[in-house]
Amino acid sequence: MADKEQVKPLASASAELRSDDHIFLPPPDPKLHLHRNKYIMCCGCFAALLLILAVIGIVLGFTVFHIKTPDIKIDSLSFPNDTLSSNSGIIVVASVSVRNPNVASFKYSKASIEIYYHDKVIGEGETPPGEVKAKDTLRMNVTVEIEPWKMDDASSLIKDWNSGSLSISSYTEIPGRVKILGSIKKNYLVKISCSLTYNSKSKTIQGQDCDQRVRISV
Repeated sequence: MADKEQVKPLASASAELRSDDHIFLPPPDPKLHLHRNKYIMCCGCFAALLLILAVIGIVLGFTVFHIKTPDIKIDSLSFPNDTLSSNSGIIVVASVSVRNPNVASFKYSKASIEIYYHDKVIGEGETPPGEVKAKDTLRMNVTVEIEPWKMDDASSLIKDWNSGSLSISSYTEIPGRVKILGSIKKNYLVKISCSLTYNSKSKTIQGQDCDQRVRISV
């Protein structure tokens, strides 16, 4: 009987690497490394630019582009002719100032004023539309003619006038708009109510008290 052949393991298809063998990798491409650095720098610059623009937008929103309410006041009421009778009227001139604190013009429609005596309208007047430039103050006069012969209690009005103490009140209404960059805008309706006592002897106004209310819409 033939001797059994000794079974030997098949040799591996790939030779085992010796401990002293080395794997050689290709050196990194300097152009690729430079391109990567440029990409990172571009992303960083873009992010910084967005942050700067956001900060500038916030600052402008609270300063330049923040629309403020125009300040409208009745500085005085005067009576140029200083005479009043049942046959002749009296002229009342209201001096109104409009201060615009915004960086854009304040455009207003016609301003109207009413004069009251004992809660009844005794005279009305208005001004044409106008415009107040940025950071500017406009002063205008509104003329109202009081005609006693059209009043039911004309005698009481004349009596108060002759006594030297005439208590009246006024109501002024001015609608307007502020627009910035053509898109940021606010509409205003300013209402001013004043009460005062006019001394026809000394030709002075005493105890003037005004209340201003503003309605805002966009």
